[in-house]
Amino acid sequence: MSLEEIKAIAQRWQEEVFNNRNLNAIDELLDTNYVLHTANIRGIAAAKEEFAKIIRDSPDLHVTIEDIFAEGDKVAYRWTWREGGKVRSAGITILRIVDGKIVEDWYCSSQMS
Repeated sequence: MSLEEIKAIAQRWQEEVFNNRNLNAIDELLDTNYVLHTANIRGIAAAKEEFAKIIRDSPDLHVTIEDIFAEGDKVAYRWTWREGGKVRSAGITILRIVDGKIVEDWYCSSQMS
């Protein structure tokens, strides 16, 4: 995959799942062996459960990708999470993408006032 294709998958991940609240996109975007290392989540079913909870608990959340970089099979991006028009969290995510699917996911974030 090209670096632009890898970036597009990361952007679609944020837009479809979090901003559009489309949990069906998880089936299209995640590999069956998906691992979210930061939260020790493995597999699509566990990921769906976790992300559904986030969406349910934060119904007006909106994630904006501020910067995005790709190299090899990884993409890294800096993001902000807004709720009620205010920045609530900011962080960095790294995804490993193989054959058009997200296989591994790491993130680090900070809560904002």
